[in-house]
Amino acid sequence: MRIQYTTNARAEREALEKLAPPPAVVWVNEFKSEAVKPFLEQFNRAVESLQPVVPVLIDSYGGEIDTLMAMVDICRSSPKPIATVVMGKAMSAGAILLSCGWHGYRYAAPNSRILIHDCLTVTFGKAGEIIADADEVKRLNALLYQILDENCQKSPGYFVEQVHQRGHADWYLTPEQALAHNLVNHVKIPTLQVNLSTTYEFLG
Repeated sequence: MRIQYTTNARAEREALEKLAPPPAVVWVNEFKSEAVKPFLEQFNRAVESLQPVVPVLIDSYGGEIDTLMAMVDICRSSPKPIATVVMGKAMSAGAILLSCGWHGYRYAAPNSRILIHDCLTVTFGKAGEIIADADEVKRLNALLYQILDENCQKSPGYFVEQVHQRGHADWYLTPEQALAHNLVNHVKIPTLQVNLSTTYEFLG
């Protein structure tokens, strides 16, 4: 008995996707309140899948701190390693999220760029309101730099001192510079490989 299969690329692709669905990937472009729900949904899909890691791909100019903090807390709840990958840019909130990848799992594409700076706010109103907002911004700044220090395995105050030395101006980093500060561990785009195997058994 001889069995022969004739197929084409499309049929092979469809068959493979039935056997092993495409890996679950979390994409982050914007940090705004409506982005939290899809982030959590994609994140949970990756956690519940058979894949060994949760890939978080970042291409963002930054955004709202509250949204960032929600994503940080979600990442901290992960039972699986988180791999963060900069594709294009990880600025402001994006840089903080980048640091949430597990040690050894933080990547930057060779031509990507990263930006770290103090959090920004514009306040109008009564003097008391302005003072209260200023105090909150100070607290948030300290918290964000603390997250960077802890995630990048640096001593407390390391990143705020780096920014202070630059006059608290925007601090742009190349992938190689980010590697030197342990913000990323690799300058490349990782591959998530899907391995399939088939066995046959003849039952006579």
